[in-house]
Amino acid sequence: MLIIILRQLQLIKKKSNLPLLFLNFFSLRIYFRMLLAGFCCLFANIKNVTAQKNTIDYERLLVDGKLEITIAQGFTEEAQQRAGEAMQPLYLYNLADLKKYCTENAFTFIGQQGGCVQLYEKKQVIRYKNSRQEMSEQEVLVQLRIIKPNGAESLAAFEEAFLHSEVLIYQGHGRRGLGPDFDAIKIADGNFLISLNSTLHAKGLAQAPGDRSYPKVSIKNNFLDKLNSEKKWSDEIKYRIWFFNACNTRFYLDELRSDLIPKNVRENADYLLTSDLVSLYTGAATSLVFLDDLLQNAPLEDLPNKLYKTQQQTLLKSDIYDPKIIATYRPCYFWNFYKNNAFVTKKSTPSKKNKK
Repeated sequence: MLIIILRQLQLIKKKSNLPLLFLNFFSLRIYFRMLLAGFCCLFANIKNVTAQKNTIDYERLLVDGKLEITIAQGFTEEAQQRAGEAMQPLYLYNLADLKKYCTENAFTFIGQQGGCVQLYEKKQVIRYKNSRQEMSEQEVLVQLRIIKPNGAESLAAFEEAFLHSEVLIYQGHGRRGLGPDFDAIKIADGNFLISLNSTLHAKGLAQAPGDRSYPKVSIKNNFLDKLNSEKKWSDEIKYRIWFFNACNTRFYLDELRSDLIPKNVRENADYLLTSDLVSLYTGAATSLVFLDDLLQNAPLEDLPNKLYKTQQQTLLKSDIYDPKIIATYRPCYFWNFYKNNAFVTKKSTPSKKNKK
């Protein structure tokens, strides 16, 4: 095509006949449009190829023959009553759903650590494409830790998981974009503060949460700063996946991709986050869909929409919530892949009531 255009230009230079000159200009215009269309198609194909590279890096994830997963349940003040059951906090419903999942999926209960951590494990074969794009399968030991909300004790267990787990899931309150929380909103002992009070915030290099109602939450010092000052991070380079399954966890993103997280960690971690409100009642349901997809190597691009559908269907089946309230939830789950270096700008989010 480019050669044809060059020849047309040569003809135009030589021609003096006006009708022929006009015809050559018209032809040239068509050729230019065809060339432009070809470049657009090529660019689109390049973008599609790039998007297809966003996959779970199973080779790195399973390199030691184990898959270490932590699901941490945050504290919820809100309570509900299922049919035939007593009124209880939503976190207890979620913990019961996690326990039921372990029983129904052949996990063996190993024991308990302290008063807030339960340990399960099972062997599972995981099939995936290796670095040579060949299908491979590997039997691994899946080690699952479930953290119950119990203030400072749970915070310490979550710190351990944050530092070392290959797959980390937090479900519960996002605390107005501040971070995970394992006790009541007016108690600061169980807060894993991410989005405020750090050295980067003091220098103006990180933003406060876009939800301006965050002062309602009792907080202490930034926990990422604490991990750095206490030199808790290791130099180990390993692949990680963090799923913050709470309201507006996009507000954590600029800190999680900043120097508050060591380079060897943030450049080897994929994040699954939310851009709006999610239901506290369905935390376990959506976290377990994520876990199933991870173990079955399901397509990543399908997961955000699948999580939203699971939330909506679980709420409708519960017969607890008003369908009008359920309908106000919007699709909001999204991936942030370390390969893409994608960042989300914090924006003001109005508070919404009557959602639990």
